[in-house]
Amino acid sequence: MNLRQLIELQEQDNHILRLQDELKEIPRQIELQKGRLNQISNDCKAAEASTQVCLKQRHSLELDLKTKEDSRIKLQSQQFTVKTNEQFKAIQNEIAAMGKAVSQMEDKILESMEAAETAKKELNTKKTAFEQENQRFIEAEKKLLAEQSRLDNLMVEAKTKRDSMQAQLPSNLKNIYDRIRLKHPENAIVTIQNDICQGCFMKLPAQISHQVRKGDKFIQCENCSRILYYREDDTAL
Repeated sequence: MNLRQLIELQEQDNHILRLQDELKEIPRQIELQKGRLNQISNDCKAAEASTQVCLKQRHSLELDLKTKEDSRIKLQSQQFTVKTNEQFKAIQNEIAAMGKAVSQMEDKILESMEAAETAKKELNTKKTAFEQENQRFIEAEKKLLAEQSRLDNLMVEAKTKRDSMQAQLPSNLKNIYDRIRLKHPENAIVTIQNDICQGCFMKLPAQISHQVRKGDKFIQCENCSRILYYREDDTAL
């Protein structure tokens, strides 16, 4: 019966739609996985940049320390060449101030060394996290691409079967079905229950409902144009 063939064709078309949805989901999943990997990569780059800043600060402080130490040594050598007590005391004061500055600079260097060490540990943690996530991404992408290939094969089979099913229908019926399906992709053909179209849920005139129940010709809903059919239970016509 042509109606049964149409119902089977719709089931096949809906099967194809589900395959299409699954195929669309795979690139989205890959992008989500890649997004997580990129985020961890960015965290790793930020930790590396922070480590470099700490190392540069330490290097700059060490250069400043050397400059101050050189200045202190120079002052110490000069204190024995002055000719007056005032000059000697002035140099002594400079040496003391320079010694205090050197001590402060050494404290800052220790702090920068601790900061650099903390930054290095953080960087190593981020690198480990990135390596783990990258390996996980590679495995996940491989599985997703394999699933994509499987779905592609199923899609080819489903479309081939669909074309064969459609070819068995009369051209006028096929055209009606295709036209309705453009507007209602998932349910061009629907049942009636309690004289209500299960596509648009509008109450059908008694005469239309009676004709659908007889099942001797194709009836379309006057409201939504879907093809209607009736069944007593879950067993298809």
